[in-house]
Amino acid sequence: MRYLCDRVAVVYLGEIVELQESADLFAAPAHPYTRALIAAVPDVRRRQALAEPIGGEIPDPFAVLTGCRFATRCPLVEAACHSPQSMRPTSPTGLVRCWKAPATA
Repeated sequence: MRYLCDRVAVVYLGEIVELQESADLFAAPAHPYTRALIAAVPDVRRRQALAEPIGGEIPDPFAVLTGCRFATRCPLVEAACHSPQSMRPTSPTGLVRCWKAPATA
């Protein structure tokens, strides 16, 4: 994906959590789910059999969720994560759905 796409949308349970230029996404992922996905990729150069799994419980995909859909698995979760969240800019071309991610003004 890094070499085939100009922009990448990261989706968790049917909702875009990060939209970023491909190079920017891999250089500095903003959403905790994006960081967890990248960390879960095995490093074949080190002959690593399994990568770090993403912990926590996957919510029921049919449940009505009001806050961050990744909250039950996120290591950074706080009470505010259970409130509705909108996409915020992380760069001139990037967006993230996480109030704890670094954002631009």
